[in-house]
Amino acid sequence: AERIAAESALRAGPTAASEELQARLYSLRADLVSQRAALLSQFQPEYPPIQALSGQIADVDKEIADADERYRTNLSRGYQAAVRNENELRAVLNSLTAEYLSEQNATIQYNILRREVDTNRELYDGLLQRYKEIGVAGVEASNAQMVDAPEMPQRPSSPNLLLNLILGVLGGSAIAAGFLFVRDQIDRSLRDPSDVKEKLGIPLLGTTPRVNEEDIAQQIEDPISELSEAHLSISNMLEMSTAKGFPGLLMLTSATPSEGKSSTAIALAHLLARQNRRVLLADFDLRNPTVAKRLGLNEELGVSTCLTGHGDPESIIQRDIAANLSVLPAGPIPPSPGELLSAGVAGELLERLRGQFDHIIVDAPPVMGLADALSLGRIVDGAVFIIEANRVSLRQLSAALDRLHRGGTNVLGGVVTKIDARDTLYGYGYGYGYGYGDKARAEARAQAEA
Repeated sequence: AERIAAESALRAGPTAASEELQARLYSLRADLVSQRAALLSQFQPEYPPIQALSGQIADVDKEIADADERYRTNLSRGYQAAVRNENELRAVLNSLTAEYLSEQNATIQYNILRREVDTNRELYDGLLQRYKEIGVAGVEASNAQMVDAPEMPQRPSSPNLLLNLILGVLGGSAIAAGFLFVRDQIDRSLRDPSDVKEKLGIPLLGTTPRVNEEDIAQQIEDPISELSEAHLSISNMLEMSTAKGFPGLLMLTSATPSEGKSSTAIALAHLLARQNRRVLLADFDLRNPTVAKRLGLNEELGVSTCLTGHGDPESIIQRDIAANLSVLPAGPIPPSPGELLSAGVAGELLERLRGQFDHIIVDAPPVMGLADALSLGRIVDGAVFIIEANRVSLRQLSAALDRLHRGGTNVLGGVVTKIDARDTLYGYGYGYGYGYGDKARAEARAQAEA
């Protein structure tokens, strides 16, 4: 209420008392102004009485302004004091309100606890009353008699640790055996190299170990590496595959891509070249050529250039890649590789080159879904079927071999590549085998180089 009254007074302006004072001052000023005006009508403004009246008028004006300012200042101070008092009272009110609400909550909690106490007291009184009634009525003696004294058990009747361990071992073994059986039934890929003969019906020419991609080139060039030893065994088997020895025109293919046929072709070419035989490695995989990339050769010209008649094989063949080793890259990828290989020009090209080399190793495309390998299979003396272990299903391998046989390809045998630790169970590990004697030969080679 005080703040509202002070605010109203501030907005209303001067009161009756202040207005009376201002009225007297304004009346005095009017008299002085009229006196000065009368003198100005007779004298100049420099006349001393006129100057005195002007000074009095200025003093009256200053007193009027000061009185008005003092009044407004007093009203403003009164309003601000009223606002501060109102805020302080409001803060006290809020504090008291919070205390009141807290007391209300405490009262509610107290009532809940009191009802709980009353309930427990009633239960206790009931039980006490019942106890007293039983005590007054008395309890008859029981007719039960103890026959044997109870004995404290020395060990728990359950669980039986030994029995649980036996059941756990037997159950785990059964589950593991079932899992392995189901997995073996689901995984129909070739895992045992002996399945090449038993399930695919072609001779097993050999196996090669799994090697890191970065180490393949180094192991191929090293004649005592595990990879070179494996390909030497394959080469010996191919020497006995025909009456004339190692086929003069040999094709390597597989059922699907990336099974290791290009690596095997490069390795066999290096191996034959080290035996002082003139070898040509021809990349006829015109869809995904890899020979030139792995050997770091120029692949701007190659087989596709020769087959389309835009180049002479004599100038395109890259010779002396290694001692006695020449390479014919695939060249640019043509629009229709299948039609290009089935046109008969590929046979003429290979027959033309046959007289210049002792052996021509053809890196052919995969069999499944393509006709390229079937077209080349009718031209070459024999084909080697490359199989990656633990990858392609036996059904796909059988279908690919059936296509080769129906196309008239002479399949000399199969080579299982990328044998790893999983296949050591079948007796094809490389922990001993090809690694035997490597240390002694490596020391001898180091001494020779020194």
